[in-house]
Amino acid sequence: MDSRSELLGSIFRDIRRLFHQLALSGEALHGIAAVTMAQRALLEDLAGGARKTIAELAAGRAVSRQQIQKNLQELEAAGLVVFHENPEHKRAFLSELTVKGERLFSSMQRKEAEFLADFAARFGRADLQVVARTLIELRSALNAYLESGVLSS
Repeated sequence: MDSRSELLGSIFRDIRRLFHQLALSGEALHGIAAVTMAQRALLEDLAGGARKTIAELAAGRAVSRQQIQKNLQELEAAGLVVFHENPEHKRAFLSELTVKGERLFSSMQRKEAEFLADFAARFGRADLQVVARTLIELRSALNAYLESGVLSS
């Protein structure tokens, strides 16, 4: 293994660790009883009156439609999401946030904005721009590998 591949492997391990730290940070910020980070992502996709099917919500995520449906059903049981009939497709219901769901997500966004303002002060703008650009490049390159089938077994 050359030094670049070793460094990239180390970066990928750090990204996995960061993902888990972000989930723990979200739980600490919002309270573990609020919603999971996966459910928070669904709230974000549905915020502002958006109505989406499970297929639309699953697109671009590395999870199954069944997992999206399970999370939506839990959000529905909590009174945060409601399902509507889809005039374009009888079996593909549309998901939408309830007023309670919109309020919860707005509250979460306010808390996150306060946290980000405080946390961002620890880093230089140029450093954050390099990280952002590099993450975009890594995601794009990995996506190209996935689409090419090179990683298929």
